[in-house]
Amino acid sequence: MRRSLSRPTAFNNGSSPRRVMRFRRNNSAFNDSDDALTIIRRTSDQFKSIIEGVYIIGTYPWQSFDEPTRLLFNSKFSFDDSIIPFIFPHGRKIFRKQFVNPNEMLSEVFEDDDKNGNFVTLYFPEKTNCPYLYCYKYCVSPLTLPSITHEFSLQELISHMTCSDVPYCEICVAIQSKLPYDTLFKNMIFWYLKCETISRIEAYDLIESALLQGKESNHKKDFSPLPLNSGGSILLQDIPDSPTTQIPACGWPEKNALKIKNIIKATANRMMPQPNETITLDFSPFPIFEWTRPMSVKSYFPFARTCIYELVSRVSPPALAMILGTLALEKSMVIYHNHEEVVSRVILALHYMLKPLRWVSGSISILPKSLIDLFHAPNPLLIGTSLPPSDQTIDYANFVFIDLVKCEITVNDAIPDIPFEYTFEEDVKDVWDEIKDPQDPKLNRIIMAANLAIRDILGPAEASIVSDFSDIDNTTSKFVQELYLEQFDPMAREYLTTFSETQMFHLHVEQECRKRSDAIKLAKECSQYEKMNQPGNST
Repeated sequence: MRRSLSRPTAFNNGSSPRRVMRFRRNNSAFNDSDDALTIIRRTSDQFKSIIEGVYIIGTYPWQSFDEPTRLLFNSKFSFDDSIIPFIFPHGRKIFRKQFVNPNEMLSEVFEDDDKNGNFVTLYFPEKTNCPYLYCYKYCVSPLTLPSITHEFSLQELISHMTCSDVPYCEICVAIQSKLPYDTLFKNMIFWYLKCETISRIEAYDLIESALLQGKESNHKKDFSPLPLNSGGSILLQDIPDSPTTQIPACGWPEKNALKIKNIIKATANRMMPQPNETITLDFSPFPIFEWTRPMSVKSYFPFARTCIYELVSRVSPPALAMILGTLALEKSMVIYHNHEEVVSRVILALHYMLKPLRWVSGSISILPKSLIDLFHAPNPLLIGTSLPPSDQTIDYANFVFIDLVKCEITVNDAIPDIPFEYTFEEDVKDVWDEIKDPQDPKLNRIIMAANLAIRDILGPAEASIVSDFSDIDNTTSKFVQELYLEQFDPMAREYLTTFSETQMFHLHVEQECRKRSDAIKLAKECSQYEKMNQPGNST
């Protein structure tokens, strides 16, 4: 049985083979990859641009029951269709609206699109080139559909709706990048949507006239998409003959789509600025976009603060120590909250807390319904979900279940004592209750305390590597677990035995062994070279 935590914590053991740890904070105010670590210009061959891909995923509103696909694709890499279920893990919002008159409909057409959506950051650690996918999901009608996703005319868009029947569906604007800057890409997506709104406002008179004419004569049509063209946009088949009621040709949405495409191309090719430098995008008549890269010891710290805050604002230091301790043992975890944004951030927080280790098993920011069987997977997994799983769904023998709504952790009693538990709590307790904001610099201390705890149990591994010099031309090195465990207190060895058997640990020591062998080989070669070049050496 585990010892009691050093902070007020309630346990519910009973006859259950698991324990439930309640960690609601007393402060009611809180109830309510190693990728891109440093980015500097001398490594511009590695970071040639801030964006690796821009996508719009979904369907046209009048085809809302079709499977979502790519409506826009502009990327240096081939698009992986398998990520679409993770963007819409529980399906898409699909509905229809009725308006009293065209003026009521117009008021919605000219509203900003950033008011009714949901921003989520998905993390795919296996995609080492660009693991971050910044997604903004919101609902569109035929008239608010992004202009770069189609080649319909205004008349053809209106032909799919009437005041009494306007189709809506959820789409996603996504940016793929190797860079951990959620504020940059969130603001960039919102800026792009603002450009779309402004272009509609500029065409106000024309859209109003078209709606009034469309009220008199409406003709529903169906257009099928063609494969991607060279610009990446899904085009449409030749438009059939227009309805009898003709709407005058204009620059919207056709010309606007060209403007937006040029903006996206120019933006994607921008390089990451130095700390405290500002990216400025100025494309008249649209508003100026500005973003200043924050000054930070590690480039991921600003985003990591936002992510770790989702835990700090809900848990106590003992709870976070337990989460970190079980995570380091490569225990599978399920993170539940009813908001996808919270879940996805907490999954990222777990990755950031583990540094310098890298989670090498499966990691799913938000689990799609189609993959619900993974709750019984035997392999280590980090799973986020916004749907509350039932007790029958989760295999508690293999999973740690973190409920961020009820503020409970369900863990297996087999978890051994965590050696860094007390020191971690001591490192963070004096700043814990002072943290009130997701960008509070004190959150850096929480992140660094977690990383230090991992380093403390990982560091002695290097001293536990022995090298074989028997073959001077083929030096090998290997990790000896007994030497590693001898460097710790006997009370900690049960935990560290399990820790040293994880995939993460094995990957780390394999890299260290390779480095040790390479260093010895290099030293031998240098020694031989020096001997050959000594004065008087006839060779």
